[in-house]
Amino acid sequence: MHRFERAHLDAYRQAVIASKSGRVLVEVLQQVSSAGAYEIGDASRKAAVPRGFDAGHERAALLLHEGLWAERTMDIKDEPRA
Repeated sequence: MHRFERAHLDAYRQAVIASKSGRVLVEVLQQVSSAGAYEIGDASRKAAVPRGFDAGHERAALLLHEGLWAERTMDIKDEPRA
């Protein structure tokens, strides 16, 4: 699992709640999800948003992430053996 370092985590959380960057983040995640068989990594916090953040915020679900990534599972064909 990938996690943000502390300074990056704080910056990510501020970006999530900020009006412009939060909207852009949601748009980018939607574009990635709709680009094929990509999945956005699961939230690492299961209980509640971090202390000091509004659990009712429209992007509160993104505050549950302590890292953010996309993944895609692909079949790999066997290489011919020489």
